[in-house]
Amino acid sequence: MKDQQVKKFIHKDSRGGLKKLYDIPESFKVRQIIISETTKAWTVRGLHYSPEPNIESKIITCVKGSVIWVTLEKIKDGIFKLFSKKLEANTNDFIIIPRGRIHGCIMCEEDTLIQIVSDNDHDGNKSIHYEWSQVLDEICKTYNLQRKDLWESEKDVGYKRYNLGIKEIIQ
Repeated sequence: MKDQQVKKFIHKDSRGGLKKLYDIPESFKVRQIIISETTKAWTVRGLHYSPEPNIESKIITCVKGSVIWVTLEKIKDGIFKLFSKKLEANTNDFIIIPRGRIHGCIMCEEDTLIQIVSDNDHDGNKSIHYEWSQVLDEICKTYNLQRKDLWESEKDVGYKRYNLGIKEIIQ
């Protein structure tokens, strides 16, 4: 499933507004909708993927605040393609995470809310978690962030995390 397949619509009037994603392919069967709140700005979360039988695709939108979403596609051993996108609540942007893609995020503002629509049941305890290391360095360069301002949540630090063995990052 690609971003181009899904259409988006935004409407604003005196009452407020409406955001809508539509024409989601029939092959995307919604199994779970998650609303995630992060209270502290510059929180780094995730960098994980879910293997079978919990492998999942996700459609992610920002409901309040802003977030940088990061995905990694393994091209071959040690070589990864990095994609990132800043999602802001005042736009109708979204990102689609394909099945099996490594992903994580950086919350850019206090009290950020994101909505995650998943085609499988997510269980963080069954996910494979990775160290951010070089990925975070690349994101800091891309978005002009200071690494010292970023922090990882206690929950994420608590997972056993693996080194990706990155030799090269392609953007």
